[in-house]
Amino acid sequence: MKKTYTLLFVIILITNIVKTQTISVEERIYGLSKFWEEATYNFAFFENIPDVNYDELYKDYLTKVINEEDDYQYYRILQKFCAELKDGHTNVYMPEYLREKEFYPPVRIRRIKDEIYIINVGKSYSDIIPRGSKILKVDGQEVLSYLNENVYPYISGAEHIVKSSGAKTMLVGLIGEDKTITIEKPNKEIQEILIKMDGNREKWYYPLSSNYPKSIVEYKALKNNIGYISLNTFAKEEVVEMFISKLDSLYQHDALIIDIRYNGGGNSKYAHQITKYLTDKPYFFGEQGSTRKHLATYKAWGAFANKEYAEALGFVPTESEYEEYYYNNAWEKEKIDTFGSTGQPIFFKLPNEGSCRICTRKCTYVDGRKFIGIGIIPDIELEPDIDYYLSDKDIVLEKAIEYLNKNK
Repeated sequence: MKKTYTLLFVIILITNIVKTQTISVEERIYGLSKFWEEATYNFAFFENIPDVNYDELYKDYLTKVINEEDDYQYYRILQKFCAELKDGHTNVYMPEYLREKEFYPPVRIRRIKDEIYIINVGKSYSDIIPRGSKILKVDGQEVLSYLNENVYPYISGAEHIVKSSGAKTMLVGLIGEDKTITIEKPNKEIQEILIKMDGNREKWYYPLSSNYPKSIVEYKALKNNIGYISLNTFAKEEVVEMFISKLDSLYQHDALIIDIRYNGGGNSKYAHQITKYLTDKPYFFGEQGSTRKHLATYKAWGAFANKEYAEALGFVPTESEYEEYYYNNAWEKEKIDTFGSTGQPIFFKLPNEGSCRICTRKCTYVDGRKFIGIGIIPDIELEPDIDYYLSDKDIVLEKAIEYLNKNK
C-alpha cells in the first residue's frame, strides 16, 4: 500500500505540469492570421513603428505557431507578436483554462530606475525576504537581462509602462515551474531564494498602504481650506453621481486636489460629465481623434505611386478615459507620466475562447501633438524611491499641498 501511494503521488505531480495540446495546427495558423489581418486593416499607430515590417514578422511567426504544439506557449507567441506593435490598447488575452495554469507568487515587486525591489511578501517568505531587498538574478541570469529576454517582449505598450508592468509580473509563470531569485538584503547580505510556484494564494504579510483608495470616490477636507477628492474609476456610472454629491463641499474650498492615480480608465462619457463641473467655460477641448479609412481603389492606385507622382489621402473625422480626463484638466500638478495609451479598441475571438483587441483610433492633443506612447508629462514630476513604497507617507499628495499653499 505504501508503494502504491508513492507511485500515485508521482503520477499526480507529473500530470500537474504536463503540456496542454488542444489547439490544432489549423487553428493556430488561423489565430495568428486573424490578428495579423485585423491589425493590418485597423491598427492606428503603424507610423510609431516605422522600422517594423509587420508582413515579414507575420511570416516569421507562422513558423513559430506551426511548430509550437503547447497551447500556453502558443498564446505566448501571439502575445509577443502583438507586443511588436507597442501599444497599450492592443493586447492578446489567454483563454481562462490557460490563465488558471499561471501563478503570481506572493512577492510584490517594483522597478525603481534600473533596480528591481521587493516591497512586500506573503507570510511564507516573511522570515527570509526583508522588504526593500533588491533582486539581482532570476534563475542565475542577471535581472535586467532576464527581463529583456523573458518578460518585456511579451508586453504591449509604451516603453516606460512595459518596464513598470514587466517588473511587477516578472515572477508570474506556470504552476509547478519553480524559480530561484538572488537577492541583496538591506543589510547587503546576498542570498538565493526558491520561489515555489505551487499555486497557493497568500495575503500580503505587510499591510498595504493606507493611501490606497477604499471607494471609487473619496473626499476629505485638508488644512488651509484645501479640498481633496479622488476619482478611482471612469468605468462605473456611479462615479458621476458620487462626485456630484460632493459638489457642495468642494465649492467651499479655496483650492482643490483631484487624485486620479488609481484610475484605470473606463467610459469617456463619465469623465466628460465630471469635467464640466470643473471649468467656468461653456465648453472644453478634448483630445483630437482620427482613424483609418480603407478604400480599395485608392489602395490599388497607391501600388503605382513613386517619388515623382504621389497622391495622399487623409481622413480626420486614459490609461484610456483617465488619460483623456487628465488632458482636459491639465492644470493638475502632481503625477508621474501617465500610461501613454488611449483610443477605441476593436475586439476579436481567438482559438479556444481566447481574445484580442486592436486599437483603431489615434488620439492626440487638440493641436496635433502626440501623447500615445509617451504619456502626458506633468508640470511637476516626482519619481518614487524605495522609501516611498516602504513608508505610509504620500509624498505625491504632500507635494501637491505644498504647491497649493505656495500659490493660492
